[in-house]
Amino acid sequence: MILWLCVAALLGAPLVAADLDSFQRKADMNPKDAGAQFNLGVVAYQSHRLDVAETAMAKAVKLAPKDAEAWELYGTILAGRDKPEDAVKALHKSTDLDPKNPKRFKAWMLLGKLQAESKDDKSLDAAVDAYEHASRLAPTDGRPRLNQGLLWARLNKDDKAIDALAEAAKLKGGELASRSLCVLYNKKGDFKRA
Repeated sequence: MILWLCVAALLGAPLVAADLDSFQRKADMNPKDAGAQFNLGVVAYQSHRLDVAETAMAKAVKLAPKDAEAWELYGTILAGRDKPEDAVKALHKSTDLDPKNPKRFKAWMLLGKLQAESKDDKSLDAAVDAYEHASRLAPTDGRPRLNQGLLWARLNKDDKAIDALAEAAKLKGGELASRSLCVLYNKKGDFKRA
C-alpha cells in the first residue's frame, strides 16, 4: 500500500474521493494496523481532509509510537488544524526520535515556525534551536539561517543575527537576508557595510 502511495506521488497522480473512501475502508477493516492508518492519514492530508487525516494519524502514532515520519505528519496536520501546542508536541516527538535524519528537515522548520509565532522569549529561543538543527540537516539551504537570523534580531542579539544573516545571504534560499543585514548594520552605525 505504501508503495502505491509513493508511485502515485512520484507520478503526480491526483487523489480522488474514491481513493480516500478505499483507504478509509481499509483502515476501518484494520483498526490496529498502523500502516493502514498512516496510509489513510496521507491520502486524507493530500485530499485536504484534515479532520480525517488527524483522526487517522492519531491512531497511527498510538499504534506505532516510534515512527518519526508518522509523528511529523501528525504535527503537520495539527498545525494545519490550528492546534499549535499539540503540533509542537508531535513535531518534538518526531525530531526526538530521529534528530539527525535529513528527512526531518521539514519537521525542524515547522517546529521553528510554530515556536517563533509565540510571544515569549523561551519559545523564541527554542525556535532558534530548531532552525539550527534544520541548518545542520541542510547546510546548503539558506532558509533556516535566514529565519534564525531574523529571530536573533527580534531578540535584540544583533551580532548573532548579523552572523546568521551573513551566512544565509551566501546560500540558496537566503537571498532576502541582505535587506535585514542592511538594517542591522545601520542600527549598529556601520554605514559602510550597510
